[in-house]
Amino acid sequence: VPDGAGRSGGGAALRLLAAPWCGAGAAAYAGWAARLPPGVELCALEPPPELRGRGLGLPELADLAAAALAGLLAEKPYAVFAHGSGGWLAWEIVRAARARGLPSPVLFVVSNCPAPNLSAGDLPWPEWDSLDDAAFRKALVGHGVPPKVCEGVVWDALGPLLRAEFGAVDRYARALDRGESGGGEGAAGLEKPEQEQEQEQEQEQEQEQDGGGDGGDGGDSGDEALPCRFVVFLSQGDPWVGTQKGDPRLMQGWGAFSKHATMSVDVFYGDHYYLQDPDVEDAVADAVAGYCEEITDLLEFGGS
Repeated sequence: VPDGAGRSGGGAALRLLAAPWCGAGAAAYAGWAARLPPGVELCALEPPPELRGRGLGLPELADLAAAALAGLLAEKPYAVFAHGSGGWLAWEIVRAARARGLPSPVLFVVSNCPAPNLSAGDLPWPEWDSLDDAAFRKALVGHGVPPKVCEGVVWDALGPLLRAEFGAVDRYARALDRGESGGGEGAAGLEKPEQEQEQEQEQEQEQEQDGGGDGGDGGDSGDEALPCRFVVFLSQGDPWVGTQKGDPRLMQGWGAFSKHATMSVDVFYGDHYYLQDPDVEDAVADAVAGYCEEITDLLEFGGS
C-alpha cells in the first residue's frame, strides 16, 4: 500500500498527494517539498516492495491505498498531482476513497496521462501484454524510457517491474472500455457515497433557489464528476499526448470529471519524462505550488 514516506510539513492546511508513474516511486518527488508554500504538506506515494511487480489491478491497488490513507484523507483537505500512468492510479484512489465515504480532493492535477474514458481503439500505446521482450523494450524506448534502462543488468532488475506495471495500466484501460471490473464498475459506474450525494443535492437546491448553477455536470462521466478544479499538464514532446508528436485531445476527457466542467491546461518543454529534467521539474513543481496556494487561500477565507 502506498505510504507517506515523502511527508513533510505536518501543520499545513492542505495535503498534496503525489502519485508516481510506472517504475518510479516517492523519490521522484524528493525535491518538491522545498518548493511548496508553507501551507501545503507533501505526501509522495509509493507501493511497498512486497506489492510491486505482482501485477495487481489498479482498482485493487487503489483500494488498498485508500484504506491506508483514510486517516490522512479525512484529516484535512487534499489535492492530487499525478504523472503518466500515476494519473489513473490516483483517479482510482479517489474513487475508492469516495466509496469509503471519504472526502473528494479540492484539486486534481494530472500530467501526460490520457483521460480514463477513452475507448480501447483510442489508446495511444500497444497492448503491452502481447509484446515479446524485444518489442516491449523497443516500445518503451519509443515512449521515452532511456535505452540504458532496457539493457543488461538494469533491465534484469527493472524489466519485470515495468512489465507488471505497464501491463496493469493497459489491462485497466481495456477493462474500462468493456465496462468490466478491471476499472471498478466502468467509467461511469461508481455511485457517490450517500453522505456526499445528500450534500451535493442540498448545494444544487440552494443554487436553484438562488438562480445559480453553471449547468455543468461532467457530461457522460457526471456520475463520477468531482466538485473540484482539474488541471492538465502537457509536455510538448510527449509521443502520446504532447503538442508536437502526440494528440493532446486524448486528455480533454479529464474535463468531464469536473462537476462544473472546469479544467485548465499548462504546457511545458520536454518529452514524456520531463519531470526528470531538473530545470523543467522545478517549473512544474512551482506551477503545482501556485495552484495549491490558490486553494489554501480559499480555505483560509472559507471559500472552498
